[in-house]
Parts: sequence; structure tokens; C-alpha cells
Amino acid sequence: MSRTVSHLELRDVTDETLRRLERGERFTITRDGIPTGELTSVHPRRFVNADTAIQALVDDTLIDPDRFHQDIDRGVDQTPPPRP
Repeated sequence: MSRTVSHLELRDVTDETLRRLERGERFTITRDGIPTGELTSVHPRRFVNADTAIQALVDDTLIDPDRFHQDIDRGVDQTPPPRP
């Protein structure tokens, strides 16, 4: 849930608002009581080392190619349309 804050109040409490954004809070900014925008935190990208990424791929469940093709055939008509 976001907290509503006026643009004037935001100007006065910028540091506190930034600290709260870093903790994951959201803010709806208003002007004359009308919502004009939202502030949300930007979560930094999380670095995953190569070994962890490779292990995640190795541990993944293998796809049965026959079942995969059957599923595709059931859902997609691959019959080419007749030529004019």
C-alpha cells in the first residue's frame, strides 16, 4: 500500500522519503490533492555468479521432446494453408 504525500511535503522531507523508499515503501505524489505520480524503489540487480547459474540450469527438469511436440501439435495447427 502506498502512502500519499503532497509535492510540497515531499520537498520538505526528501531525505526521510528516500530512506523509506530504500526500505521498500511506495508513495503517491499529489498536487492540490490530485494524484500525479508514484515513487517506488529501484531494486538493484542481483549478481549471480557463473557457478550458481550453471547449477540452476543443470538441476532443471529435462523436457521430454516427444511430449513437447505432442503438446505443440495439440495447441497449434501446423497445416499449411492451400495456395491460391
